[in-house]
Amino acid sequence: MNAWKWAVVFVLVLAAACGKPKEGDVCQGGDPQCADDHTLLECEDDGHYRAIGCPGPDGCVFDNHAAEPLLVCDLTGTQTGDECESSYQGFVLCTDDTHTHALICGGDIWRAEPCPNATCVDGIGGIDGPDSTGDCE
Repeated sequence: MNAWKWAVVFVLVLAAACGKPKEGDVCQGGDPQCADDHTLLECEDDGHYRAIGCPGPDGCVFDNHAAEPLLVCDLTGTQTGDECESSYQGFVLCTDDTHTHALICGGDIWRAEPCPNATCVDGIGGIDGPDSTGDCE
């Protein structure tokens, strides 16, 4: 077998052995990926993947049935202190039916905030971050 053929075989075997990326692996920008059923991997500015939990029942899934295929992270069940995706800074998740409490993504973690006068409005997620961040004033 020629040397270039061995090189191709070696690269294919190496690629197959690498599998999916995991937290801390080197990345070069691009779209987030699912590491497993309930973990999203986001490529950080430092060039490494960071794991974000998708605790809801739908977890982390690639939706190829949408008009434009996209990755979906179900945030149902998110708790104070959980990590959040950097593109979701300021994003609001209302935590009760009275609209008086919310989780807000800030500093890459979800923090609890009161919403005076029942003003909590959920944000709307989008492909490259939130389409609207919601409100809690």
